[in-house]
Amino acid sequence: MDKSQLVIGGVSRGGILAIAYAGMRPNTFQGAINFNGGWLGRGCASHEIVNPGSGDEASHRIA
Repeated sequence: MDKSQLVIGGVSRGGILAIAYAGMRPNTFQGAINFNGGWLGRGCASHEIVNPGSGDEASHRIA
């Protein structure tokens, strides 16, 4: 693997996490791709509208 060409990406929540992960490791990735990703934390009043099922009960649900 050529580390000088390493890029990270993700879709939805994975997209925003890819951006965050790359930002925490600025010398690791040449780029980061966010495919339609976003995620609001619980500190945002409308987080449940944007991220339905993001509460603790979501981990116990089966789709």
